[in-house]
Parts: sequence; C-alpha cells; structure tokens
Amino acid sequence: CSRRLAASSELWRGEYLDFGYASKLTDVDPPSSRLSERSGLWRAGPPASRSVSDVGYDDLTALPGTVYYYWIKGINVNGYVGSEGTPDAGRAAISAPGGVTATKGVYTNKVGVSWGAAVGALLYEVWRGTTGNPAGAVKVQTTTGTSYEDTSLPAIAPGATAGVAVGQVYYYWVKAKRGEETSAWSASDAGYVL
Repeated sequence: CSRRLAASSELWRGEYLDFGYASKLTDVDPPSSRLSERSGLWRAGPPASRSVSDVGYDDLTALPGTVYYYWIKGINVNGYVGSEGTPDAGRAAISAPGGVTATKGVYTNKVGVSWGAAVGALLYEVWRGTTGNPAGAVKVQTTTGTSYEDTSLPAIAPGATAGVAVGQVYYYWVKAKRGEETSAWSASDAGYVL
C-alpha cells in the first residue's frame, strides 16, 4: 500500500540554480501526472529525494532557448510546505521561423529572402541549396533581421556575370538561434534571378 504524502504541490521556477532567486509559478492540485517533454517544451519532474506525487504543468511563459530550473515543494494535508529539494532544468525549444519567401525573377543580380520572426530568437541563419533537401545546403548569412538579399550566388550559366546564376533555382531555409539553441529547419522556398 503506498502512502501519499502530499495533498498538493507548488511549482517554482528560476533562471539560476540558487532557489533564493526562484519564484512560484503555480499551485498544482491535485498532484497527478508527471511533467514530461510535450510539444518541444521540456519539463522538470519532482526531485528524486521527495516522496510526493508527480505534478503536471505546462510552462507556457518560458522564453524559448532560456534554461530554467524547476523545484517542486510538497504541501501536506495540514498545510505544511516542505523544502524545495533538488532542481531539474528545462527549456522551451525555439520554433523554426515561418513564412520563408524567396523572390522569383524580381532582380537581375540577387534573390531576396524574408521570413517571420521566431519568438525568443536573437539571430537567424540563412541557408541556400540547389535541391529541396537541406542536407546539402550551405549557410550564406547570419543576421538579426528577418530578411536577406543573397548577392553571393555562384555563376553557373555560360556567359553569366559573376555572382549571378541565370536560370538556376535556389532553395532557401532559415534557422532561428538564441545562444547555443538552434531551431529546426524552416520550410523552404525557391527563388531565382531574372
């Protein structure tokens, strides 16, 4: 027969490993389901040293790419709040930028690429390839903005001006970055010069 020691729990979060800088996120009552990885958002389970039931909570306020430390404090039926125990770390993944668009025959010497901002991103990597598969793509730019003009196109057509690849279709992808965190590939879009 197992004994439930906690009537409810508190979930605390901080950006530092020191609990003194943590703030309470929520009361979780009743403690029932384990925090787990769902929809790319990592969750911390209760400290192993605690004999409390697991709690379930989706931290929708977590800034993507930022590491947070989570503590769970059990509250017994008499209202006594236990100590915080050992934390577990988690973070929300950065989403890939959406709405990637490449110009198609608009310019004679470049391809313009634009995309929507990704929440929490500080930088964007722009990648170019000659097929619809990003495996062979090369990074052509890292930028803080949401657009890029690709003037570094290799001249592959006979008689083409250096830097202009007449008739060549290029595929573009964008990845969002925050610190060491990098998103998955965005959807691609094809572009070409006039």
